[in-house]
Amino acid sequence: VHLDPGVDASHPDLRGKIAAFAVITPDGTPRPSEPYDSSLHGTHTAGLLVGNNVGVAPEARLVSALVLPDGYGTLAQVLGGLDWVLEQNVQVVSMSLGMEGTLTEFVAIVERMKQMGVLPVFAIGNSGSVTASPGNMPDVLGIGATNPSNQVAGFSSRSEVRWGAPYNVVLNKPDLVAPGVDVLSTIPGGRYRAMSGTSVSTAIVVGSATILMSGGFEGELVLQGLDRLTENHVDGG
Repeated sequence: VHLDPGVDASHPDLRGKIAAFAVITPDGTPRPSEPYDSSLHGTHTAGLLVGNNVGVAPEARLVSALVLPDGYGTLAQVLGGLDWVLEQNVQVVSMSLGMEGTLTEFVAIVERMKQMGVLPVFAIGNSGSVTASPGNMPDVLGIGATNPSNQVAGFSSRSEVRWGAPYNVVLNKPDLVAPGVDVLSTIPGGRYRAMSGTSVSTAIVVGSATILMSGGFEGELVLQGLDRLTENHVDGG
């Protein structure tokens, strides 16, 4: 699953890869549509997920919801997009977006994913010391970015996160980091471009998780396994 500003399904790397597509209205209502990208961002992350030449999991297909037209939208759009994609019999949710702070509005939908065995993988944000929800929540993988020197990128959000009810826990986020600086992928019009951000890193992690799940691993096992990689070998930077 891919929640983003859309996807250019006509890109040679992405033809035949979009299983379902909907535009989510500002009040959270899904409107099935022919796929399109309202910015470069969605096609870039989609390429890293399933692109024939640049994707981590090129055998997979995407259910894509356009939740942030031109990169802007409402919380209702994001929540409506999550509701819609969970109705499409998906295994992994990739969301390269977030909202700074600890938003309890995401609690119910994350709990629903957990009950359904769907793996939630979310970008942690590009604001340095301020993390974003839902990537900073318990029971999800919040993804940060590394640079080509295998150090945490300066923009990649990281901090201690204090959650009140219903969790009442203190977490250190992100849970996992992946390449996120000058990563080449698809953009609309059959082109390619290098882009940076925790969005990029999230797509790479989701592609890896998709391969594991296609081999029979359940979402909870993948979550535990990828989470253990945080005892990893990446230096802070």
